Amino acid sequence: MTHSNTDMNGKYWTTTIEDAGDGSGDGILTLPPDLCELRGWTEGTVLHMDVKDGCIYIYDEKDLTEQEK
Repeated sequence: MTHSNTDMNGKYWTTTIEDAGDGSGDGILTLPPDLCELRGWTEGTVLHMDVKDGCIYIYDEKDLTEQEK
């Protein structure tokens, strides 16, 4: 499955969800390095994910409101 997204500045990313290959049905989503750099995500950054209307939304702790934490 390929997913593309455009940020508020018109930047466009495409990535592929790969089969984990272990029979679980799980997928591996590799985030593009330039997206991680732009968002300030590094190894150890805790990311959250929501799926709504067939779209995947990924955000980090600083995007959460106090109520969501």
